[in-house]
Amino acid sequence: MEGVMEGTPEERARAAAEELAARQEAVTARAVRAASGVRMAVAADVARAWNEERAGEVGIPAVPSTMTTRFEGMWREAFTLARESFDVERAGWAARLDEARADLDVLGADVEDLEGQRDAALEAARGASEVLEAARGGIARAEAQAEALRVEVERVRDEVRAAQGEAAEARTRADRAEGRAESVQAEVERVRDELRAAQAEAAEARTRADRAEASLAARSEGKPRR
Repeated sequence: MEGVMEGTPEERARAAAEELAARQEAVTARAVRAASGVRMAVAADVARAWNEERAGEVGIPAVPSTMTTRFEGMWREAFTLARESFDVERAGWAARLDEARADLDVLGADVEDLEGQRDAALEAARGASEVLEAARGGIARAEAQAEALRVEVERVRDEVRAAQGEAAEARTRADRAEGRAESVQAEVERVRDELRAAQAEAAEARTRADRAEASLAARSEGKPRR
């Protein structure tokens, strides 16, 4: 039904009803909705209106001018029988139509309820999508902050390693200086020992010299004068 898919929803539903009737199929809200793809409420209104219009179109056609009086009577009798049969069928159809209308009202309410649930679900899905996007943004920001923090930690670690290297080098220099200081101190002590030894030797030599000088003086005094 390519033509049924064009036009407004009401026009599509009306075209679907005409095609259903042309195929001698019952024009019901469900059939119209299936054929046109419109909402159940629109399909129900169009199906009800179409059936009411068809019910009001029944009338006695004029007798063909070419028929004789005999055939006119036969025609009227045939039409009367057909009308009675139609009335019986119409009564049955009217009962079925009333039943279908009652079912349609229930189905319409169910469809409206389902459509409301669908709209609510779509709205909830949109809200959930917004929450998900916000969460993704928060995760992205947290990951960026974590990456910046990791870079900062690595920088601090590099600075600590550099400081530790400098401290180790300074400690090595201090150990070397301490070793040299100990060597210098030992050398100073050695020189001091040598100096004290030299001083002692000098004092002893001075003492010997004093003694020699005194002995010489005493000898000089004991010689006769000439």
